[in-house]
Amino acid sequence: MTIEEFRERIDQVDDQLLRLLSVRAQLAIEIGGTRRESGLALYDPAREQEVVSRILENNPGVLDAEALTRLFRDIVTESRHAEEQAALRRTSASHSMETP
Repeated sequence: MTIEEFRERIDQVDDQLLRLLSVRAQLAIEIGGTRRESGLALYDPAREQEVVSRILENNPGVLDAEALTRLFRDIVTESRHAEEQAALRRTSASHSMETP
């Protein structure tokens, strides 16, 4: 394979990662709404640890545990941020509907 072919494959993988991260963030937004409706906190450190532990258990070994821990903690943090932003938009929208 040439460098350009490798780069093309990387671009394809990046596109897949982007789509999957978007799906993950949307699911997190849905979970966040359900957690809020149930009166639960958005942040669940035990769940975050479960996610990281599961990833490390399934690691094929290309990336080391430290790198995967950083990556997935960032993914979880950004998913939580998306949840918070969605909640702010919902709150803002409901307030604007209440204002005459």
